Amino acid sequence: MRQYLVSQHLHAKRAGLDLFSIRPSDQDNALRPDQPVGGKTADGVWNPPLPSIASRKPAANSRFSCRGSIHDPVSGRAVVYESALERDLAYLLLTDRRIVAVHDQPPAIAYVRRDGRAARHTFDFLVETVSGARIAYAVKPLAKVGSSGIEDTIALIRRQTGDGFADRFEICTEQHVPRAKVADARHILRARACRNDEDVQVTSQVAAGVRGTVPIRSLVAMSGLPPARALNAVVNLIDEGGLELADGTHIGDLAMVRLHRPAMAA
Repeated sequence: MRQYLVSQHLHAKRAGLDLFSIRPSDQDNALRPDQPVGGKTADGVWNPPLPSIASRKPAANSRFSCRGSIHDPVSGRAVVYESALERDLAYLLLTDRRIVAVHDQPPAIAYVRRDGRAARHTFDFLVETVSGARIAYAVKPLAKVGSSGIEDTIALIRRQTGDGFADRFEICTEQHVPRAKVADARHILRARACRNDEDVQVTSQVAAGVRGTVPIRSLVAMSGLPPARALNAVVNLIDEGGLELADGTHIGDLAMVRLHRPAMAA
């Protein structure tokens, strides 16, 4: 993913669309979010996000792990993770419009092992979808799925757990977390945090007059807005469904987009 982000950054700089490192002196091109970003108030005073609702806090960072939190601009709270894989899945879950709530490290669930001993397991995420379904995710690198015994643990929990905790129990590996999609999700989460309603409206009006598929940088140029603000607005439109990426492309100023086409009824 790091190589992908660097590539997008270099393409953006060549096109004059520096989304990641707007200099303080570039006032006209600086993003102008409607709401405080990352816990900061309009006057720059730090106002920390709401705490995570996790049932346990990740241990302190070590040289062998990746632990921290993501600020969710929708809920206003921190979402914790204990590995890079958990972090990347969190980005996908938080930006999935089919999901209305993400619970990091939900309370441990009790079950009985095959040898008769009582045990407890804490899932990494529990989400609720727009349909009301609840899905519990256990995150494991593919190489450790077998040795960890997680498949057997979830099989036992699935059989022993009654209604209420989750409707589905899933194991998530790196195969379920494509790097390019994670990069898109990071762009979307940042665009949500930096959303400017006027910029989105202006860009939406420009996009409404476009026919077919066009590069994002063309919409940016036609908007008349400073490049960083226009690019951020385009990402908001992608997130909100006004625009959609052409097949096989991912967010970046060189990506191709079109007006959203509603799915045909069966």
